[in-house]
Amino acid sequence: MATPNRSDGRRRHEPVYAIGVAAAMVTCHPQTLRMYERTGLIVPERTSGNARLYSEADLDRVRRVQSYTAMGVNLAGIEIIFRLLSRMERLEEVLHAVAEQAADQHEDPALAEELRARLLAALAEPDDEPGD
Repeated sequence: MATPNRSDGRRRHEPVYAIGVAAAMVTCHPQTLRMYERTGLIVPERTSGNARLYSEADLDRVRRVQSYTAMGVNLAGIEIIFRLLSRMERLEEVLHAVAEQAADQHEDPALAEELRARLLAALAEPDDEPGD
């Protein structure tokens, strides 16, 4: 059985592309990347000389920004979307860990899975608007 190559995930986050190359790869102007950085949507690594270096993960995030803006979402809205997606990922990680821990402790795995499914369903529900 082959073991997964753990370096692939690290390579996606390895900062290797200068701003001009990164901009060409995502078909935008370098100034657009600088604006995304100023708004906090991307955070490229910096060299000792303070030059920006972008990873594949950074470029994927830029592509998602471009996709959202093409749908008419403004940058503030995209920031909120990214924050919510990050929160959901963290909650799902915790949820999976709790379910595994419950199963490892020889508790009822069916109950753990039912709780996991209910929590995932709750996470999928839209938040109530303030004042409702």
